[in-house]
Amino acid sequence: MTIVISMWSPAAVIEAITLRSLTPMQFTAWCTVFGSFALFLTALATGKTGKLLSYTFHDHLKLLILSLLGFGGYQTLKYTAYTMVPIPQANILQYSYPVFIVIFAMPVLKQPITMTKIISIVMGFTGAVIILSGGSLVTIEWDYLGGYTIALCAGASFGLFSTFAAKASFESLSFMFFLQLYSAVIIIFMLFLTGSLAFPATMTEIEGVFYAGVIANVIGVILLISAQQLTNDVSYISGSLYLVPFLSLYAFRIFLDYPIPFYAFMGLIFIVGGMVYHTIRSHAKMNATNSI
Repeated sequence: MTIVISMWSPAAVIEAITLRSLTPMQFTAWCTVFGSFALFLTALATGKTGKLLSYTFHDHLKLLILSLLGFGGYQTLKYTAYTMVPIPQANILQYSYPVFIVIFAMPVLKQPITMTKIISIVMGFTGAVIILSGGSLVTIEWDYLGGYTIALCAGASFGLFSTFAAKASFESLSFMFFLQLYSAVIIIFMLFLTGSLAFPATMTEIEGVFYAGVIANVIGVILLISAQQLTNDVSYISGSLYLVPFLSLYAFRIFLDYPIPFYAFMGLIFIVGGMVYHTIRSHAKMNATNSI
């Protein structure tokens, strides 16, 4: 997990640098192109190409929708927010997706409403309000409202994707391949129609696309899945991932010299704190049930 965290923590910094020359849709398009190509090579190397041909038409419709929620839509919204408002704050707000997972899991996965979930959701949205209000909790930062809203929509998109993906029973490698492939095809087609299709031209753009598309979104995810399969308690892995947004804030400050307002840090504390509380309480309840 140390490797995964070290891969994901600087990803937002690299994304911020790459977005200086690529548009959000261009960046998303080429990240998914690089990612799907890397996954196809992985399938060849591991002898799993047969899985790519095993899905029905109905499966592909599901994959198309999940692709737009989890990659095409999520990344485009996130990167758009990065270009509109201070990136550290936007990055924190898009990390609200665990809060949305808790919310969507109740109607989609028929999970019960509990006081633990209510408290964690309230804590999460309190953190969002702290950022939206610039720390005042009274007034909204109207100049940034559009970008902040888009960042929250990115979190909601990935939260909805994660919830529906939990119901899916696809093999992980082929699942990831089609998620990236469909997003790549659709976004490139949209860029072509609007005359905005452009290839990564500089080394900075190519390196940024490779890092985000292959290292973070392919290698990092594969390592995460492997770690989950090797452990008896996935909650500890999930908990360790809450370090990523804090390390990302540190990376913004060190590498890009972005100011990190105290209220942004407090907002992140509330968002992550709510999820940590939910994880601890759920884990304790599960242990109590298993011991009976």
